[in-house]
This record gives sequence, C-alpha cells and structure tokens, in this order.
Amino acid sequence: MAGQPLLRLLPSRQAVTRSEDVPDARFTLSVMQWGQFVDHDLMLTPHFSLDGGAGIACCTDACMDFVRSLPAPAPTCGATRDAQQQNVLSHFLDGSNVYGSEEAHQRHLRQLGGGWLRTQPGSLLPADSQGGGCINAITVCFEAGDVRVNEQISLTVTHTIWMRQHNRVASALAARHTTWDDERLFQEARRIVVAQMQHITYNEWLPTLLDADFLTRNELLPGTGTAHSEKYMSTLNPSISNEFATAAFRFGHSMVSGTLKMFSALGGSATSVLLRDFFFDPHLLYSSERLNELARGLVAQQAQALDGYFAEDLTEHLFQGDGDAYGLDLVALNIQRGRDHGLATYNDARAAAGLPRAQRWEDLSSDLPDEAITVLRAAYGHVDDVDMFVGGVLERPLPGVALGRTFGRLIGDQFIRLRHGDNFFYDLGGDRPWQLTGAQLAQVRRTSWARVLCDNVDGITRVQPLAFRVADTAANAVTDCDSRAIPTVDLSQW
Repeated sequence: MAGQPLLRLLPSRQAVTRSEDVPDARFTLSVMQWGQFVDHDLMLTPHFSLDGGAGIACCTDACMDFVRSLPAPAPTCGATRDAQQQNVLSHFLDGSNVYGSEEAHQRHLRQLGGGWLRTQPGSLLPADSQGGGCINAITVCFEAGDVRVNEQISLTVTHTIWMRQHNRVASALAARHTTWDDERLFQEARRIVVAQMQHITYNEWLPTLLDADFLTRNELLPGTGTAHSEKYMSTLNPSISNEFATAAFRFGHSMVSGTLKMFSALGGSATSVLLRDFFFDPHLLYSSERLNELARGLVAQQAQALDGYFAEDLTEHLFQGDGDAYGLDLVALNIQRGRDHGLATYNDARAAAGLPRAQRWEDLSSDLPDEAITVLRAAYGHVDDVDMFVGGVLERPLPGVALGRTFGRLIGDQFIRLRHGDNFFYDLGGDRPWQLTGAQLAQVRRTSWARVLCDNVDGITRVQPLAFRVADTAANAVTDCDSRAIPTVDLSQW
C-alpha cells in the first residue's frame, strides 16, 4: 500500500472493546492457566538482541519497544521458502516446561538423588541461580524447565504443583523399587508425569475449548481401560504452526483476570491481589498459606469470558516496573507480532478453517457480535484487513465451549497433529519399547487435574472433580479429595 509503512502498530483500544470484568460462569481460572502452561511446553520464539544477549531498548517513555522475532536459519527453511520464525522448544507436548528442553538444563534442575527435581524448603521450586529471571521481585525468584516460570504468579504456582507431582511419583517408585538408581527413578517418574499431563490436556482441558463433534470426529478424546491406541501417523507433521503460536493460541489473554482471588477454603472467604503487582515477582509463594490460597483460586475463581474485553493489567500495565505508571500493551504486541511473523488475515484464517470468506462487514454477523463488527469497521479500512488475532478473539463461542469457529479449528488442527503425529504419545501400543503396559495405561487414565491438586497442595482437601469447570451442586459438586469421584492413580503398576 503506497504511503503506508510496512508494519504499523494498530492501537489495541481501536481493535478491541473496552476493559471490563466479564467472568465466564462455566470455566475456572484453570482453563486460562493450563493454556499458558501448555503454551510454554510447546513454543518459545527468541527475539533479536544486542551482542552479548542484552535486550534491545530503543523507545522513550512515549512508546513501547518492539523487537522482531529471530528467523530460522536459511538451511532449515530452504533458500526458496518464505522465512519462518524459530521455535527453540521441542514442539511436542512432552513436559519440557517441567524438565527443560536441553539435557544440560534438565541435569541442572535435577537433585541427582532419589529421582527428584531440586527444591527449596517448603517443597518450592529451586531458587534462580542466575538472578536474572525477575525484574520486580523483592525475594529470589524460581527456576523450572521453562525460563518464563516467573512471568506471573499463577503460572509459578502451576509449575510448583508439577514439580511436586514429579517428586511425589519418584518417591513412590523409590519406596517400591529399592534397587532402582537415581536415573531409573527420574526417567520412570518423568514418563508417568508427561503421560498424566497429556491425558489431562486431551481428556479434560480440550473439551472446554473444542466442541464434542470435532473431538469425536478427529479421535482426540482418550480411550478407556487397558486398550492402547494405534492412531500414530508418521506422515503427519506435528510442528507448531506460526498461526497457532502467534495468533490462535493467544486466545487465553482474553480470559486473564486482572484480580487474583486467594481463598481461605473452597467456598470460603477470599482476599485478592492485582495481577499487575506480580509480573516477574512471585514472592508471595514463600508463604505456604499464600501458595495454598492462590492454588484454590485456580479452581474457585471464574475465568474471564473469551471476548473483546481484556484486563487493564495486560493492556496498560503488562510487565510494569516498580515506580512506573504504565507497562506494555499485550494486545498491541500480539497484533504487531502477527504482522512481524507475516501472518495471514482473519478472513484468510476463516477460509482455512472451512468458513466462507467475508466480502462485506455484514458477512461476519454469523460469527461476530454486532458490537464487535462496529468496532472493526471503525478500526480497519476493509474486512480483508482484520488481523487474525483480533478477529479470532472477537468470535462468538460455540455452544458449551470457549472458542469460536475459526480459532477452534486452528487450535483443533494443531492438537490433532500433536497427538496423532507424536510417536511417543502416552497411549500408543504396537510393541514400542517405551509404551506403557495396559495396566499402567489404565492408571494414567484415572489422572485428573483435581487429583493432581489434591495430591500436591496441602491446602486443598476438597475440590470439584472436573476442576476446569465451575463447581455446582449436582454433577460437579465440591467433594473430599478421598472421594471415589476423584480416583487415585495406583503406582504399584510400575
């Protein structure tokens, strides 16, 4: 377009509606938090930096820094292909956020005794030995398998829970197998924990996002009992797509709450803190009671609805430094990141998802509310100009789930490939040397997010069995952790 800069930052307040508290009565804060946790298992795109690795800062107080993503090396992409950005993680749902993506990092995280991961007193994550993981912390921050562990405090809580889960499983195996050395205990515990993470993702979490018909047609729901799966397809590419990483899987930003509630008990009283005060500052977790209260909040607080509303903590105060009046704007960064990565438009994404291209603004009415179309018409010159992230988060959700049609199909496609394109997925059979036995598989299938919380958070003794969903008084009532509604996993099968 003549006269227009190639990359133009659209102010996010033009492209999305105002900040407002709009909780989703169906889903707990865990839906958003699990999404971020999974995201950090799948992908991390590095940015350009100065010599020596220092970040680039070029703005005055009146603008935001935006540093472009590093492209993949030409031999990887091929000289005749369009440039693609790097993903420095493994692409697979393999627990790299717990265990690290490189052998040296993994070894650094290990206790090298008893199969354990390192901890601090209080069964906390190990202290950040480099001292560079936080910008605002008044105490030492934490280390985990992913460098973003301290990004916001509920994420740090989730990392803590899964470190504890690994160590709990390793201890159970050590008690049963007194001759197993540290390496055997670590690797067996890791195999169980990764299987549990995969099972929770596909059995409990994806059904909050994707409609049941899509899950069934594409054989995404786990099986039952001792039967193995034979769904692996060697021709399926499981790599993370740019559209998934840079637009669709950022849907959870709309579900973030700017106020984090801390519950004294499920159904009890709650105090609250502002998210903006705990970016890269998880010092509250050095108090076991605060950690317990925040963990309860994951299953007692409602997530925000997936819509055009974003917490001001993300659009005005993201990663705000101590003493600063404002921080970054995540929505503006998402829009610009999509342009930096050369993403297609929302209309193109609709077509890729099998929906009709919109020729006029009115053609979007089957998927977007009238208010959203009005906002887009004012922000963009033509329906073909709408950024993929913006259009996707503004779509009406399908009945019973969080996502609309376009993002639902883009995310569904990725999780099809992550499951059926992974030769190490937990439920595969076929005489693979690494496969679980039928009896072990049956036990992994008893895993639930509620069970993991019960086993690893001292302050959670009661919880709803479907912990990604808001508790009710009928099928998903809060119950004791020793209830049959929250089955335990029998590790004696290993």
